[in-house]
Amino acid sequence: MTADGAMEAAGAREERRLVTCLFIDIVGSTELTARVGPERQKRALDAAFEEVRARIATEGGTVEKYIGDAVYALFGAPSSHADDPLRALRAAHACREWAARPDAPFAVRIGVETGEAVVDLTAAAMTHQRMSVGAVVNTAARLEQAADPGQILVGPRCHEVTATSARFRALGPMTFKGLAPMEVWELEAPGEATTSIDLPFVGRSGDLEILRLAYRRSQERAVLALVTGPPGQGKTRVVRELFDGIGREPVVARFRPRGELGATAPLRGLLGGTNGPEEVANALGQLPASERERISRGVLHSSGLVPDERLGQLNAEERLDEVVHAWRRFLAARSSGSTPIVWFEDVHWADEEAVRLLDRLTLSTEPLLLVATARPEFAQASGLRPSGDRFFVELGPLDTRDAQELASAAGAPDRSLVERAQGNPLFIVELARAGTGPAELPLTLQGALGARLDELALTERDLLSRAAVAGETFDVEDVAALTGREPNEIAAALGRLADLLYLRRVGTAYRFHHGLLRDVAYGRLLVADRMRLHARLAMDPGRTLDAEVRAHHWWEALGPPDSEWVWDDAAERATMRAAAVAAHLAAAEGHLARNDGPRAETVLARASHLADDPSSAAAIARARGRAATMDRRGDDSWAHYTRAAELYRSIGQVPADMYPEWLRAPIIGYGSFHHLPDQREIRAILDEGVRRAGESADRATQARLDVLRAIASNDVVLATNAVERAADALPARELASALADVAALQFQSGDLDAMSRMVDRLRSLVEATSDPEVLFVTRRRLALWKGDLAEAHRLAIALDEATRSVGPHLRSHTLATLAWQAAAEGDWAWLRRVGAEMLALVRRNDGTKFCAMAHSGLSTVALGEIRDGRMDEAREIAARARALNDEPDAPDPSVTVLLGDRSPLAVEPAGSSPHAWTEYGIACIVANDRERAEAALTHLDAIATRGAWLAGATAAAMRDELSGASLAGSGHAALRERGYVGHSEILTLRAGR
Repeated sequence: MTADGAMEAAGAREERRLVTCLFIDIVGSTELTARVGPERQKRALDAAFEEVRARIATEGGTVEKYIGDAVYALFGAPSSHADDPLRALRAAHACREWAARPDAPFAVRIGVETGEAVVDLTAAAMTHQRMSVGAVVNTAARLEQAADPGQILVGPRCHEVTATSARFRALGPMTFKGLAPMEVWELEAPGEATTSIDLPFVGRSGDLEILRLAYRRSQERAVLALVTGPPGQGKTRVVRELFDGIGREPVVARFRPRGELGATAPLRGLLGGTNGPEEVANALGQLPASERERISRGVLHSSGLVPDERLGQLNAEERLDEVVHAWRRFLAARSSGSTPIVWFEDVHWADEEAVRLLDRLTLSTEPLLLVATARPEFAQASGLRPSGDRFFVELGPLDTRDAQELASAAGAPDRSLVERAQGNPLFIVELARAGTGPAELPLTLQGALGARLDELALTERDLLSRAAVAGETFDVEDVAALTGREPNEIAAALGRLADLLYLRRVGTAYRFHHGLLRDVAYGRLLVADRMRLHARLAMDPGRTLDAEVRAHHWWEALGPPDSEWVWDDAAERATMRAAAVAAHLAAAEGHLARNDGPRAETVLARASHLADDPSSAAAIARARGRAATMDRRGDDSWAHYTRAAELYRSIGQVPADMYPEWLRAPIIGYGSFHHLPDQREIRAILDEGVRRAGESADRATQARLDVLRAIASNDVVLATNAVERAADALPARELASALADVAALQFQSGDLDAMSRMVDRLRSLVEATSDPEVLFVTRRRLALWKGDLAEAHRLAIALDEATRSVGPHLRSHTLATLAWQAAAEGDWAWLRRVGAEMLALVRRNDGTKFCAMAHSGLSTVALGEIRDGRMDEAREIAARARALNDEPDAPDPSVTVLLGDRSPLAVEPAGSSPHAWTEYGIACIVANDRERAEAALTHLDAIATRGAWLAGATAAAMRDELSGASLAGSGHAALRERGYVGHSEILTLRAGR
């Protein structure tokens, strides 16, 4: 059989499932044999097995097998429930109580644990067949063997999920043969599943008001309030909030799935504890005896307590009429003059007769409030007749603010948790309380969502599991490819699942109603089946897949540790790996084109794991070098390119066009290094690149290397000439990048006029590049220093919009730019918002190496805090800025001076950078250091003569401060006239004030 054929055969009958295993050992059978003989011993043991089996079945468990004197039972297969671990504990406790009776011939010892197992659903339909395999089975068995008679030992995962619903005694760590040491608990008593009622009620104010309106209307006539929503959406909580608010407790009919405990007689809950004809009659008070008898017959018959032969002989409509009349009179009598209040909970499980009863009860002029909670599909499927006295409340997800409030109350305000829960209150609370990692799902939610899946037929569950391989969103063709079924058949099946709210329609595609449901459906596939299905999508030549999507499927097919076991044909595996590496490289190229270095690095790290030949490994190392350069991780960039060169040399020569990429970080991005390579090594590689470019007659590479050589020499004229010579050899995109590099060098040299001419050339090439540095940063810098603050603002906003999806390092460049712009304009509220985003970015990306731009941006944020008198906040932000980057120079010396440290004034800036000399000059002013300020003025005046308007205006305002004119001076007036209000304000600050 082929691999796909094996999967098709296995996939329909085997699943990975969350189960709770229960081992019960019957203690004392050997001694009994010695006393009474084997025949009587067998009869007693069979009777004991039946007692145990009945108690297990009552809680919804399945006996898998009898092993000697032991019973092995499973909860969670073939059907699961949201509370399977608690059900298993209740069954264990019931068996212990049976064994503790004086007439019981045996004692029991019991072990219970929860975990994942592979379950054979075909075996589940047969008697005592092996249906489950997994470490959890062995653990439960070891716990049972370690228990004393009468003792129930519980493993850590079962305890974790039932800790708030049962009472335990901690026994500490125990060691079992073949298993790692584990914490063990003894069950003292089980309980009932707890709810999140202790948490505050958030959101839903509009929904609650509709229910209050229904209650007010019910004082005059019968009213139905139907509250619908998916599991976990808060139906019970909003109804409970209504009843708590009005101070009334309803009588409750709880409906359950057919075959489950309590499913056959839900209406008994409406009797309020009365259980027989005499009790019901007494509850009816002073009504005439004939009326009491008639009402009793109706309610006792419909609740399943006492069948009535006369009612049974009536036709359906007549019998319903009698039952409705009986319940109306009974509920009214029990309410003692108040409006009767009834709650039909989970009415989507109700049979047709109960739904008709609900319908008829609320078509009356007699006061009654009937609140029903149900899944969304019930409202349409039930056929309830519309009426002005029927209120329909459909609960949607909580909005972001309410979801955040609920998560905070549950102890985990993490925004990513809120996003993962997608507004579902139960999911928010359980994710928050579990404290699991981002890839883990709490056992409580696995159980709840697994139970939801098990409401479907096996074929529908299998379809959802396979659809989950395609992702959270998929189309008919995806599922047809994954199931091998016809598209029209798949379309009908998906439509039904959408009607049942397992899926929702998104245009022509479908999406899982909740991402966590997709996770559980996907998790039920066997690992080998998952891998084969992912490979099926990755290899499908007829499907047009995004490069990243194809790479994802290849990784899921080949990346897991079981890869060599699943793909045991070495030749087939090698072919697949080659295709997978190609897909990953294509996906990485897309990320690099969007300036998203971190995502490219993630894809390339996976590609590196899959590559098994030097050529592929070299291409991957080179691409990782590009990603590191983009994200300003200089040391990583150098290491990756060096490794790529070694691999290329092992099979031939280094591609000539790799040298400019390799050298860009150490020559242009040297600030991104912790340890800059030796300059002699850089020059040697530059010379080697020039030779290789000459050998290959690659003019474009020669031009790139000429520009890099000129920039490395820090010679503006040489660099300008080099880029002129390169103009006809470089593609427009690369020429734009080279122009931006030279413009940056011209800025550092203080020649803004030359920079203006370079930027004029750059403007003609902006359509050829998507690089934000080229498009916005260089032009904004020029506009700012030329005195065009409005244009600088426009370009800063454009930069912000263009870089929202880039990696954290490049995003920090944008936020620093916004901080500088806000500070220049004196928009301190904007500066504070930018600062909050920068701090959040840094916290979320603790492992990212940020550069001096992030340091400077946060320092500017600290400057705003100083200006507003929040010195403690400023010190905290400045400390955070210093921790980001280990370069010795303080990017914003005025902040350091204002916080009481004058050391930045000791060393003047090197070169003629307008930014460096302006910052230094401002620092001298705020420190009241007249001598150094006047020395700085000489440099600023010289820089101003070469086109830096802002340097000249700053110098004039500095003179205003030195003369005592301050804001009344002409320099401040010039700054403020062009909008540089913040620049002017900062000059008026003084250290020590």
